[in-house]
Amino acid sequence: MVFGDYAEQWIQDRVLKVRTADLYRALLRNHLLPTFGQARLADIDEAAIRRWRKERLSAGPIASRPFGPVTVAKAYRLLHAIFITACDEDRLVRRNPCRIDGAGIEHSPEREIASLAVV
Repeated sequence: MVFGDYAEQWIQDRVLKVRTADLYRALLRNHLLPTFGQARLADIDEAAIRRWRKERLSAGPIASRPFGPVTVAKAYRLLHAIFITACDEDRLVRRNPCRIDGAGIEHSPEREIASLAVV
């Protein structure tokens, strides 16, 4: 089974709020399917995931619609969740290739709070 078909079915099989489903589909369309869409699930390995993540982190600031590491972390978390199901529940892959420590953690700087005088 190819990743793109499985990922779409994965979303359809879940009870998701509309905004969550929209976010997942956008992450798939913009970040996961261009690289993994036509790849067989069993052919996606740890090295491919590492290369994808590095490419996304490098491409974000220079993209026509820039994105940052927080978006890459969200896409990685989605990829990880899809592979958990493919591995543990559907037994389509032997092991989850998403094994990068901390890759799904969002690191965003605190926003400065405006003073009452400014507000």
